[in-house]
Amino acid sequence: MLKIILIAILQSMTIASGVVIPFFMGYGSSASDIFLFTAVYQVAILLLEIPTGLIASKYGEKTSIILWFLLSAFYYIALAYTTSPEMFLILQWLLGCSVAFLSWS
Repeated sequence: MLKIILIAILQSMTIASGVVIPFFMGYGSSASDIFLFTAVYQVAILLLEIPTGLIASKYGEKTSIILWFLLSAFYYIALAYTTSPEMFLILQWLLGCSVAFLSWS
């Protein structure tokens, strides 16, 4: 659990890829899998920027921040119990969604 908390803290910094990549490799993911995880994360942010912005505009920035926190918390809790590449993809999409909520606040 300490490793998950450390990843959560370091992921907000620019050196996060130095921690996240070995984390995924520790579960047997290949370099192409990690590239796919990163791509899904970036595409999720790109596609969800406007919809999450509309939610923030309609319901307020506090709501957007609360949704970011809840989605991020769920991501890190689920990450502790995930070992399959398919679930990593879903979680990366969820993390991209949470970052999109935060970017409009």
